[in-house]
Amino acid sequence: MKYFVLENIDRKRNLGSGIFSKYLVEKVEFGNNYSGYVISGEVSIPNVSNLTVISLHAPLEDQYSIIPLHRIFSADKLVS
Repeated sequence: MKYFVLENIDRKRNLGSGIFSKYLVEKVEFGNNYSGYVISGEVSIPNVSNLTVISLHAPLEDQYSIIPLHRIFSADKLVS
């Protein structure tokens, strides 16, 4: 476990999604086709229940991000 988890969109560009926490965070696989745009994790907070967190940003399609956001939220689920 670490205090951050990162996932790049691709190797060419230095962008992607990440989760940073002052508590330990473990990456949780998020079944999707948007690698680097979406990352999820579970933060371990001492003496408190674990917290599931998600960081996402959507690619633009025709200058809008709403269509990819709908795809991310409707089709993709956390993998157990």
